[in-house]
Amino acid sequence: MSHLRNLLGACISAVLIISCRGNADLAAPSRTDSANATRVQPQTRGGLLYVSEPYANAVAMYTYPQLQPAGQLTGIPDPEGLCVNRRTGDVWVVSGFPTAQFTEFRHGGTKPIHKIKFGNADFTQSCSVDSNTGDLAVTSNLAHGLRGAVIVFGAKAKTYRDVLIENYEFVSYDESDDLFVDGPGVRTPAAIGELKPGKTRFHNFPLEGTGTFHPGGLQYSKGSLVVGATKHHVIYQTSNGVVTGSTALLGACRIEQFEIDEIVVIVPSSCGSDGAVLIYNYPGGGMPIARIPHVNRPFAVTISR
Repeated sequence: MSHLRNLLGACISAVLIISCRGNADLAAPSRTDSANATRVQPQTRGGLLYVSEPYANAVAMYTYPQLQPAGQLTGIPDPEGLCVNRRTGDVWVVSGFPTAQFTEFRHGGTKPIHKIKFGNADFTQSCSVDSNTGDLAVTSNLAHGLRGAVIVFGAKAKTYRDVLIENYEFVSYDESDDLFVDGPGVRTPAAIGELKPGKTRFHNFPLEGTGTFHPGGLQYSKGSLVVGATKHHVIYQTSNGVVTGSTALLGACRIEQFEIDEIVVIVPSSCGSDGAVLIYNYPGGGMPIARIPHVNRPFAVTISR
């Protein structure tokens, strides 16, 4: 981790990254370059940063923390949510349109090792893996002909609904196998639900101290459930639904599924037809300390090791 701190810390600039040895603003690989890059596999257990690009129907891979292009996952329709099994390093990719499909890849691999097609769900956009059980949880905003749900794929698929959540946005497991989901509430602008192992009903949090905002990415980190505000360029640290801190992410246009990695937070930022992956000090925030520019409307990021 000291290597990551030194590498990224050397790149701090007041406004944008001007230079950084081996880590300057990186042009996203062209489609031609990426096709060639997929034939050169990254080192088996080197860190990889995955970035979903739904409008390009691809997931880009970068070495981490060096941020060098390392290939692409292609042939995936509308790839949105990304999640990792922390035990194995396997990566899941969520496709939400035209039909729900969940595709699993080995760390660094470019050929699927498992696919789940689920005809009773649509508009799926996020996922999380319970590293203790291997269960895959996904959000859907249309399931079994009804309003949205959280669907957990274990020995068999199980569907869970929270009566206080209108649309299901993002999910995250914590280390105790508790499953959290956020989204616009039925009676509030935003709500959080917690599903404990073995339970079938969500316990709800009111999300006090954030004001009115549309909930974005969700991640459990360092004892806090961290919730993104999609349009407010900020992420909130929360405990039992009460905000305990916040991190301003200056320069981010739209925050969807971010990734916290100890001392940094990595954010997909979509600015109209262009976008970037921005890296900030965490929990300090402020201006980005590194970036990958010209990424095609990124939606989600995750790290596999």
